[in-house]
Amino acid sequence: MKRLKQLKPSIDMYSKEDFESELESRLNEFYHQKIVPLEKEIIKLGGNLDSEGNQNNIDLQLGRFLPKNPFKESRENIHFWEDENSDYHKFFKSLFEECLEKEWIKIKKPHYTYEETFIYWMWVFGCFNHIDKKFNIVVNIDDENLVSPIEWFGQNNICVYLIVSLENRYISTTKRNKLIENHFLPNSDRNTIANTKSKLKYKKPSKSSEIDELIFELTSRLEG
Repeated sequence: MKRLKQLKPSIDMYSKEDFESELESRLNEFYHQKIVPLEKEIIKLGGNLDSEGNQNNIDLQLGRFLPKNPFKESRENIHFWEDENSDYHKFFKSLFEECLEKEWIKIKKPHYTYEETFIYWMWVFGCFNHIDKKFNIVVNIDDENLVSPIEWFGQNNICVYLIVSLENRYISTTKRNKLIENHFLPNSDRNTIANTKSKLKYKKPSKSSEIDELIFELTSRLEG
């Protein structure tokens, strides 16, 4: 029997909205992979960057989300997402505290401390450039997978809804399902996560308003 060649999705297979989102994510990823390392080397050597000519803004580490510029931070602070005084940094710090209070995430003692959980959360959203070498990552002996400090304990579809909502303005990624599985829903799988995301186009989760109101409130505090 003749084998059919598997084709990659063409532009025609994307909706206009999905195509624009995918294009933006890939441009952000390129910036983080190729441009940011060069920018940091230039700064390290005492050089100056043309902040007016570069309108993108993200830091890359494989395995985490890439920041957008939701608060229109000054380009004078070119890598603003790493600055604890930036609105981007303050937003995700507040989001962490709210998720912890609602018990959507928990401090997984004795594996991780509060500080380690916070650092990991901020790293995942691009606020820290790297995790300190002293950070003790715990690995499950049975399957050798990471024991995530920020595993999600709320409804799975609310977790997916949160990440998709953040993608609208705050973060981007071309690996959404993989990142959600690795960091938030280790007991789920990428196909299930992808199906959950697809369903969001037609019906929001029953508690989606809680996410909408939370993001609106945290954003309003910083923009007010």
